This record gives sequence, C-alpha cells and structure tokens, in this order.
Amino acid sequence: PEHRLPRRLHLVTDFPPLQLGGMAQLLKWLDEFKETRLVIIDTLGRILPSAKANSNQFTDDYQFIGKLQKLAIDRGFALLLIHHIRKEGAEYALDRVAGTTGITGAADSVWVLDIGKPPANAILHVTGRDIETQEIAMKFDGGIWSILGEARDVLISEERRTIIELLAREGPLYPKDIGNHLGKACEATRYLLFAMKKDSQVV
Repeated sequence: PEHRLPRRLHLVTDFPPLQLGGMAQLLKWLDEFKETRLVIIDTLGRILPSAKANSNQFTDDYQFIGKLQKLAIDRGFALLLIHHIRKEGAEYALDRVAGTTGITGAADSVWVLDIGKPPANAILHVTGRDIETQEIAMKFDGGIWSILGEARDVLISEERRTIIELLAREGPLYPKDIGNHLGKACEATRYLLFAMKKDSQVV
C-alpha cells in the first residue's frame, strides 16, 4: 500500500546556516505554523556558525545552543538537534558527543545512541537537567526502533541472572554456596560477585 506522509509533517532539505539567513527563515516558518510542537535539525553541524579567529569555541557553542534553546522555550516547541559522536570510546556518554562541552552544557537533555550487543542493536544513554539518567537497550528492525528495556537488565549474562534470581529466592548466601549452585569454583565466583557489585547488581 502507498504510504503518505502525515499532513502536519514538513520536510526541508535545503536550509542555510542560521547566521546566513537560516534564523530568519526559521522564524518566518514558525510564524506561519504557530501550532508547531517539534522541530528536528539534522545535523547540527550544518547550521553551526563557522569558527571565528581568536574566539573561544566553548563560549561560541554554548551561546549558539543557548539562543536555540531560548527560541524553543519562547515559542513553546521541543527542539531536537541531531549531532555526531566521536569515533573513540569514552567512559561517560556525554564525552562521546563531538565538539566542545558548550554543546552538551547548554542542552536541557542529551541522548547518545551507541553501538550495543545482542540482543540490543544499540544503547541509548539519556541524561539531562530534569530527567532521570538512563541506559536503554534498543532494537532496530525493519526501519523501526523499539525499546527492549533497561540496558543493565537486557544485557545481563545468563550466569549473572541466575545469581540474582538465586539471591532473590534464597536470601544472602556465601560465595562458596553460590559457586556450588553454579558448579563454579569459589574464587571465580568471588571475582564474578565483585564485578556484579561494581555494576550495582548485588550488594
């Protein structure tokens, strides 16, 4: 069957940088469509101003994102900026975002979509001022994203899951007793329990 785009969805494929007429064009569009509730810009890099000589890039990024944030608040719509992540890994999701911390510092919330492992295609890291920090396991199938659950629950190994279920059923146990149940050496069980404690899976 033929799929039609929703009537209220507007797609723009040619848009100038904000400082080169893009902001005026966006304001004109918002004036025409006053019921707008969501604006998605893909990608942020296409509208970022060019770096100025002898300028502070952090300050420039922070002020630029701040202006967009104020516009969204004043006009009452949600603004989603699509941006790239760094290729190299980082301990914290926010450190994966390309560019300076002025970009993430000015945003109300930051979502980082990172590579996952089976059964999850990706992990969505969510953090922000007024939202709970989360790591969500995601699956991509047939062009559609779906939520599998909290990453820590979805990606847990069968062995760890067995330990958690055993402790929930039996109550506190010594590593030796847990090892006997798993058929695992006591020292190896201690190491696994230490790793689980580090991941806040046991106390």
